[in-house]
Order: sequence, then C-alpha cells, then structure tokens
Amino acid sequence: MLNWVKANYSSDQVQSKAIITTLDYCNTIGRYHVYQIINGQYVVIFDDQRELLNYVNLNLGSIFIVRFLHEDNNKYSYTVELYGREVTVLTLARAVVLVQGSEEEPRKMYLSDEELITIE
Repeated sequence: MLNWVKANYSSDQVQSKAIITTLDYCNTIGRYHVYQIINGQYVVIFDDQRELLNYVNLNLGSIFIVRFLHEDNNKYSYTVELYGREVTVLTLARAVVLVQGSEEEPRKMYLSDEELITIE
C-alpha cells in the first residue's frame, strides 16, 4: 500500500490514474509553486497545501508517483506566466516517492516518446 501525501482535496476530486515522473522545481509565482514533470508539462502546488509542498521539496531529485484532480474540476488547471510566456499548470493532488533521490544525486527518467508511464 502506498502512503500518499495528499493535498486538501477529497478523494472523489482526484483521478484514480497516476503517473510516474520526476518533479523539477521551476519557480514560485505568488502562492503557486511550479514544477515540471518528465513530459514537459507543468504542475502546481499551492501555499496552503503545506504537507504536500514540504514533502515534494524534501524529496526533489526523486522519482514520484503523482495524481491530479479530475479534468472537470474547476481547480484542475490554471494559466500562469512562466519564463515570459503563459503556460498551463495542472494541480497536483497526491504524491509518493517511488525511487528515492536527492538534489545532489537526482534520479533520472527517460521517455522514448512523449507518452507518460501510467498506472491504473
């Protein structure tokens, strides 16, 4: 059983689909903490989601399993300005470390195409 670290969203708001990815810190924009996942998409953790935010930051360099909110949820995605351009960020709802790494010795993942590794 995985010990998910959760943001304050109810289980019915969270997708059952999970992806395996790294989380690379990009920037903090106001209360948005933005990370990039392996396929180039951006995700956000909000200031008020302290447990999830601290967990991700303490485990940067690791490989995670993550889940997002359902696409029909009004908090599913946001548009932010990042590096001088507008990007869409997805709201991170759950995370757990799959393979431990560190910022000094980060774990690497590679994709042979643009597909994410998913688990149902």
